[in-house]
Amino acid sequence: MKRTIISLIAALIATTGCFKDPAEPNIDFDAIIPVGKIYTLKELKTDLSLPYTFDTAASVYATITMDEKNGNLYKQVYAQDSTDAIRLVFTESTGFSAGDSIRVYLKGKTIVNNHGTYEIQTLQPDSNIVVLANRKFIEPADVTLEQLMTRSYDLMLVKVHDIQFINSLLGTTWADSSKEVSAVSDTLENCAGSKIVLRNSSYATFAAQKVPCGNGSMVAVAGVYNTTMQLIVRSMSEVEMEGDRCDGTPGVCQKVVMEETFANGKGVFETVSVIGDSTWTWKQYTVSGRPEKCMEMTITTIPNEDWLISPAMDLTQVVNARVYFRHAINKVPGDVSIENMKKQQTVWISKDYVSGDPNNATWTQWQLTEENLPSGKDWLFTNVQLPIPTEFMTESNVRIAFKYTCDESFSATWRVNEISVKGEEK
Repeated sequence: MKRTIISLIAALIATTGCFKDPAEPNIDFDAIIPVGKIYTLKELKTDLSLPYTFDTAASVYATITMDEKNGNLYKQVYAQDSTDAIRLVFTESTGFSAGDSIRVYLKGKTIVNNHGTYEIQTLQPDSNIVVLANRKFIEPADVTLEQLMTRSYDLMLVKVHDIQFINSLLGTTWADSSKEVSAVSDTLENCAGSKIVLRNSSYATFAAQKVPCGNGSMVAVAGVYNTTMQLIVRSMSEVEMEGDRCDGTPGVCQKVVMEETFANGKGVFETVSVIGDSTWTWKQYTVSGRPEKCMEMTITTIPNEDWLISPAMDLTQVVNARVYFRHAINKVPGDVSIENMKKQQTVWISKDYVSGDPNNATWTQWQLTEENLPSGKDWLFTNVQLPIPTEFMTESNVRIAFKYTCDESFSATWRVNEISVKGEEK
């Protein structure tokens, strides 16, 4: 069992004339460091007028939930008891470990609300902390992001489920390991669209590692800065984010071969009108409160054949590539049948198209299943992912295309957005 009061061990040596066992000194710590009035962490945070400095002997018992050992914290640890949690800030780096059961001696120390984080300041490891036991680990509370936002778990150890790094962070590292910045704030999200900040130190032992690409869970401390919730991870072994992402993307890290969000127009895509006066055009709408920017194909004349074609893509450096997109199909008035969508709104892939009339190239059609097709009754977008056939995975001039056709018997409006091609790096 550890004992952290070095000066008391020195006193033991002086009185016994020998140094028997620094790990198990027979010292009555309560007699040397008075216990005084005992508080719970909840009482420290709610019963005192903060900032509050203790001028008499007082103590609080707690268990350390996050230590400094992974470099994500410096001169501080987090601790909690059965009532609440707190941050302990020291004058020097400590050797404490998560799971240490401790008594914190409070006389002369100040507890403050530091931008939403309750902390006890200027603690000294050897005179303010008595380690009572080791490996008394606290189990993290299982929570969702929505539960964290209720502020019921501030500073506590939690296991957050259904989270993933936002798309723009895939391929990046946990922090800037060059130490040019001291900390990095990243963003995690869940499949309901809730988001939270992930705070990582550039001095963390895992700073240079790439972030996981999948969805899953993470054990962390639920930090807070003003009104912003933050997660602080304590170990890579407690990060389990290998499941499929919210959009169905596999949880393995992928290389983006091509991506187009149509933020300001047709982007890298080209439009080719083969029959009719209509053509693919850029549009922006609000659908169920969500802004949508897309390429839209609707007709003014019948019949029509129009193509939306990607740039050439080199797939030789990836394996198991897939194409991802979102689309909506509707006709007002009236509904669009599955049969009509399968015939008139189709998706193709080619390895020999260069320019001009797409019908002069060789194209392979994906047969969209019912789950890949929108309802045909509204403007809600459906997420689609299609595996790229094996014969295209060694080619460097691969293109995908969205082909729209209509005739005198039927026509509809087709909206497509957020198109990408991703594959696992070789």
